[in-house]
Amino acid sequence: MLIVDLTAGALIAGLAVRGALAGVCGTLALAGFAAGAAAGAALAQVALDRGLRDEFALAVGLPAALVAGGLVAAAIERLGNRRRARVDRQGPAGAIGGALLGGWVGSSSFGSPAR
Repeated sequence: MLIVDLTAGALIAGLAVRGALAGVCGTLALAGFAAGAAAGAALAQVALDRGLRDEFALAVGLPAALVAGGLVAAAIERLGNRRRARVDRQGPAGAIGGALLGGWVGSSSFGSPAR
């Protein structure tokens, strides 16, 4: 488990660094992809008769997650490009916000669920 934990920690740290470099607007597309993928996978479970127990769960869930994630990320990035000049002038605030958002996306994607 130690290797898995270290790998997840490195990925979370990497996403936080990417968020700091990209700023809030650059990281919102990543957050949108994660949210869209979660929504697409959840909708695919609802569409199947037996949910996760259905033999086509992976065949339907993965493409639904990718398509929904891509659509949400594209929509957010399009809106973000219009506002990027105003937000990026905030300097350190945009970098800190991007790092926090990137770390949150990484921890929700690679971290263990809270119980």
